[in-house]
Amino acid sequence: MDETQGVELIKIESPQISTELMSTGWNLPTNMTEEDWKKAGSFLVQVDQARQWWLGDWWNSCKWGEGQEACADIGVDYQTARDCGFVATSFELSRRRDKLTFSHHREVCPIDDPAMQDKLLDWCLSGEKRKTVRELRDKVQAFLAMKDWHETEKSRRFDVESGITVVANLQKDINLINWAKTEGLFVAIDRSSPWGNPFEIPGDGDREQVCNSYEIYFGLKKSLHNKLGSLKGKVLGCHCYPEQCHGDFLSKKVNR
Repeated sequence: MDETQGVELIKIESPQISTELMSTGWNLPTNMTEEDWKKAGSFLVQVDQARQWWLGDWWNSCKWGEGQEACADIGVDYQTARDCGFVATSFELSRRRDKLTFSHHREVCPIDDPAMQDKLLDWCLSGEKRKTVRELRDKVQAFLAMKDWHETEKSRRFDVESGITVVANLQKDINLINWAKTEGLFVAIDRSSPWGNPFEIPGDGDREQVCNSYEIYFGLKKSLHNKLGSLKGKVLGCHCYPEQCHGDFLSKKVNR
């Protein structure tokens, strides 16, 4: 598979006007239309966005030693090239977001999990307005501060902060449960609550059977239907996660 497929970050389109680009300036025609002028400006923005990626990919293609002498010879800052190379190595072409800056990608590099990096970058593009690098930096620092958390707890906390409902284990996901309770984002769905599954293992069947039975039960339990919205963006606490749980059904229903 061509990893550049669908990636617009490096597809720079020059304005369809006759111009001369030089190392000391840009000789633009005097008969440009306003639309031509805007396209020329857009071209500059694209080039500026791509420049650090280009430098990083260039650096990573070096096969002749450490490249320090070559950088000095051609006037490229050695440390900058190395830094750009590190970010470029962390993100293959197919994972680079053309609507986010190089700096956005650099901010998530301290996180080892690529899936979590992608989640954070997708978060930057969620909503009506793109998140700033500073907003992303704060999010990354908060994530890295959760040293004692399991990776799955961290990921689910991020989901909840993004308005997504998740399921947690009351005995094993202590950090996530305690955080959710502190933030007012916890809802118990075990048998102590109205959301609990009345069907038991093994008397009413195996795990899959009792979960399927709950879906039928919920369809008949109309008193819960209007309360479903109260589960939005919450941590649903039960005893099953990561095994199949009726909470999976509830979270999917809320997250639609």
